Amino acid sequence: NNVEELDVEGVTEEKLLETKSHKRLSKITIALILIALFLFVVALTLTLALVLTRSTQTKDDTKLLNMTINVLQLQNYTKEIVSYTPRMPGSRGGIATQNMFSRILSRYKRWNVEYDNFEENTPGLGVLNFTNIVATYNRESRGSAQANKALVISAHFDSQFQTFDNSFQGATDSAVPCAMILQFLDLFEDMMNFYNKEPNYDLRLIFFDGEEATRIWSGTDNTYGSRHLASLWESQNKLSNIDLFILLDLIGTADVRFPNFSIHFRSGSKAFERYEELATIETNLRQENAIGRQARYFNGLPGGYVEDDHIPFMNRGVPVLHLISDPFPMVWHSPRDNYDSLDWRSIQDIQKILFEFLQGHLFK
Repeated sequence: NNVEELDVEGVTEEKLLETKSHKRLSKITIALILIALFLFVVALTLTLALVLTRSTQTKDDTKLLNMTINVLQLQNYTKEIVSYTPRMPGSRGGIATQNMFSRILSRYKRWNVEYDNFEENTPGLGVLNFTNIVATYNRESRGSAQANKALVISAHFDSQFQTFDNSFQGATDSAVPCAMILQFLDLFEDMMNFYNKEPNYDLRLIFFDGEEATRIWSGTDNTYGSRHLASLWESQNKLSNIDLFILLDLIGTADVRFPNFSIHFRSGSKAFERYEELATIETNLRQENAIGRQARYFNGLPGGYVEDDHIPFMNRGVPVLHLISDPFPMVWHSPRDNYDSLDWRSIQDIQKILFEFLQGHLFK
């Protein structure tokens, strides 16, 4: 009996030791599980916070975009410009358009406005007075990466020398592009307030006079304003710091589309990249259902050679992005190129794409 009792006691002690060992292992296992669960919760929380932050940033950018594309403002600017018909160099309509631009530009105190006045003999109308208007925003502080670099947005404001009982409005050619540039003043202010910092580049807005021919487009009977300003800036060493020269033309009807003209430019590499960037922006906006038209604006097709106000700058080595509809709008150089022919959905779409492009280069 004593032996049996000892055996029982021995077995009992062994089981007790085994039980205690299992308990210790269970506690360690539970502790490890709790630590792993805690780390998982922390990682999940950080991931959600990052996603929410990115979502908020995207929402803010979209909110800014939607708030600042003001179609009514574009319409009012365009209506006023086409009311000054015709807008030939030195004409009453041309001078009234210049006064309109001066009035609007005077509201923006940080912008410096210059007038490039000159006269030139033309084959169609003799000596004419021309005026280019240049508005420049110079940064107060400049980072080393883009020191002294400038971004240029331009269009011509004169209208073609047509009879049409002096009723040719030139709505797409180029009242709408001028209205879009005028709206960039407000868009720029919104971007400055939103990002609360100076832009990455200086910004120059150019309104060219005398793009149209006085008789027939040939030789030097065209692009009077851009030829004069490009020559002037070359003598003043103001061309070398232009990072990109954007020219808007023939924008406003539903059939507008922009081919890629960069294959013709000596500065083709940068121009090609910028065009591709605009095409990508259009794709992204379409995915967000922020574009109204089904057909693409930046279709990626190679464009033919089109003479316009960018040529004098391109020939001097300035990187240019020529945004002109090609084929030309069906209303081109006809009485139908008027306010009633305009498609505001397309105009708003293009302004959205350009605004997103400028946002990226000026502030991001």
